[in-house]
Amino acid sequence: MLTNVEKSLYTFKNRVQKNARRNIKKKSSSSKLQQSIKGKVIKTREGYEIPFEMADYAMYVDQGVKGKGGTKADGSKWKRKRVTTKSYKYKNKQPPIKAFEQWAKKNIPNPRDSKGRFITRRSLTFALSKHVYHTGLKTTLFFTRPWERQLKILENDLGDSFAKDILDAI
Repeated sequence: MLTNVEKSLYTFKNRVQKNARRNIKKKSSSSKLQQSIKGKVIKTREGYEIPFEMADYAMYVDQGVKGKGGTKADGSKWKRKRVTTKSYKYKNKQPPIKAFEQWAKKNIPNPRDSKGRFITRRSLTFALSKHVYHTGLKTTLFFTRPWERQLKILENDLGDSFAKDILDAI
């Protein structure tokens, strides 16, 4: 039987997971990232832990990646995306083109250039990779915001749950 404290922790985990999934669904077409968000409540000697597992690239999507910037071939400047953290930035390596293959197939079924000619998938994914390298990835905070909101709620709930557990024990 779960104690009131454990119930509060499971509620916290479920709400963070649900809200993070909902947020990423709004901001990204990647169902892989959405499905990869999983949390657990683990009882330890010192108390409880609630680790969350996500796809490898989840923190880049959450925190954003600052683009390199620079100048385009036509002389205009690359417009960088807004990134609120300084944790991640592109320095000298572009993101791998494989990261864009699935997205390109789904969102750009018949890629064409400005003259209407078909272009290869490899050219398209290279162009997408180069664009992301120069402009970056916008901060989404799809996981951070639900975590922080639910943590505030958990602080209040834990006090009440702990008091109920003490009363139940007496």
